[in-house]
Amino acid sequence: MTHFALSFEVPGGWLKEKDAMTLTVLQMLMGGGGSFSAGGPGKGMYSRLYLCVLNAYPQIHAFSAFSSIYNNTGLFGIQAATTSEFAPRAIEVAVKELTAVANPGEVDMVQLGRAKQSTKSAILMNLESRIVASEDVGRQLLTYGESGAFPEWRCNFSK
Repeated sequence: MTHFALSFEVPGGWLKEKDAMTLTVLQMLMGGGGSFSAGGPGKGMYSRLYLCVLNAYPQIHAFSAFSSIYNNTGLFGIQAATTSEFAPRAIEVAVKELTAVANPGEVDMVQLGRAKQSTKSAILMNLESRIVASEDVGRQLLTYGESGAFPEWRCNFSK
């Protein structure tokens, strides 16, 4: 097995809220997962990487988008696990998928709408956990110097 990650810096981090939310929606849109998901059948089956990659290449065992966002910077990319013989081709597939979402017309509006709604749901469900809500308050204090109620930008994915 070969494991790899292909990622890019996303300048701005949480200090550029709109870009950070765009990155979060992009991660949800691309999705992915494992060929045998622990969440049971259908987990992530509508995500772009599941439909375009995991269904098409049985040599790829896992293929998913990831993001890590910090105050001033972030990372976005694809991590994968594949057979060693297929690794060069899997890297080409990752580059193709990362390039495709940057090209106008390549993203289906139904998939984008689903990703926006899924992101909104994930944020709201996570904030029901006291631990996650406490971490969010701490992150707001460290990033913005203040903590507030659930900010409007978190659910405004219409633009």
